Amino acid sequence: MRQTHPAPDAYALPGRPGTPGSVVVTRGMLRALPADERQVLLAHERAHLTHRHHHYTSALQLAAACNPLLARLRDEAAFQMERWADESVAHAVNNRPLPARSLARAALAAAHAARAQGSSAALAYLRHKVTARRR
Repeated sequence: MRQTHPAPDAYALPGRPGTPGSVVVTRGMLRALPADERQVLLAHERAHLTHRHHHYTSALQLAAACNPLLARLRDEAAFQMERWADESVAHAVNNRPLPARSLARAALAAAHAARAQGSSAALAYLRHKVTARRR
């Protein structure tokens, strides 16, 4: 884990075949979350790697590029993969409120950073579909 950027962000970066990949978390995101919620964030990103969501994402991107009518399917599948990672974390920590709180705080931190840069905070919050994922 390397801390390099002040804006809050986190993502899973798949590795080469046979390697586990990496989780990238910025300094801004680490500062935005308390320790227990940082662990949830890391577990969420590791769940993406464990379940190989990047393979599904790549296949859906290719399908949508070949047939634009599949763009909605690609977007819905991306949302469901986020929910899958959320559920993996909730199951692992045996605590639903903690992952939900972590998700909301991380999205609000990103929204606040977007607003500070002149972007719409609502757009950053909606990008993660936080309210729909908390169910």
